[in-house]
Amino acid sequence: MHFANKAHQIILELVPFPINTNPSLLLNVLRILLEILIQKHCLLLKRSRAMHSRTLGRTQRIVGENTIGLSRMASS
Repeated sequence: MHFANKAHQIILELVPFPINTNPSLLLNVLRILLEILIQKHCLLLKRSRAMHSRTLGRTQRIVGENTIGLSRMASS
């Protein structure tokens, strides 16, 4: 069965009242919703990676400062 017809059949089974939908229109709506979800997912991934790299950089600076401080104390 064609994907649009299958999606149309599933929607008709899930919706408890009669609904007039064109299978090709339904396919376009599903495609648009999927594109929106993918875009949001990509934005969340970028934000997560940016936060991780910021945290990682901060941790490296703190560890680096402590290492420098300890090596100076040891040489004194």
